[in-house]
Amino acid sequence: VVDEAGVLGDDVESALRRKIHDHLDGSGVAIAVVIVPALDGRSLGAVVDDVVGAFQQGFGRGKAAVLVVIALHDHLMRISGDPRLREDGVLSDGEVEELTSDATKAFASGDVKGGVTKLVDGIIAKTPHAPRDRMFVVRVTLIAGAMVIVLALLASVIMRRRASSSPPSSPPSS
Repeated sequence: VVDEAGVLGDDVESALRRKIHDHLDGSGVAIAVVIVPALDGRSLGAVVDDVVGAFQQGFGRGKAAVLVVIALHDHLMRISGDPRLREDGVLSDGEVEELTSDATKAFASGDVKGGVTKLVDGIIAKTPHAPRDRMFVVRVTLIAGAMVIVLALLASVIMRRRASSSPPSSPPSS
């Protein structure tokens, strides 16, 4: 949490940081919230790009991430999610729109602290786990397939041993 606008206060900022770190530890998803007072003539996209670059070099390095940038006095906000989250069905565009709408309502009523807290809580709720690593999924699938083959071979061997060790059945007597 980087509050360059100074609107959250130490208690809220500290609580949000704790939530974000706990979520990262539990889910593998990094969350960043950056609040700037104004864009100062820059585009929101340029600011987001700068923040993403810095975030990926630090706290978010190598992790699936969701980044929130709020330009308070410009009344602009962007939630930028790692594409892997979308591809894996963890955080859809519709969910991002819902989060944006909920936060915007809080901001419009003057509750910036509540809006940012809702954003963080909503992102945490919608990102319970990091996207599955494709190679991990391939490995698990191959291991599961190999286990099925081994079990089938084992069952075949057991059935053959039982068949060879049982006495031949005698023909019915008349």
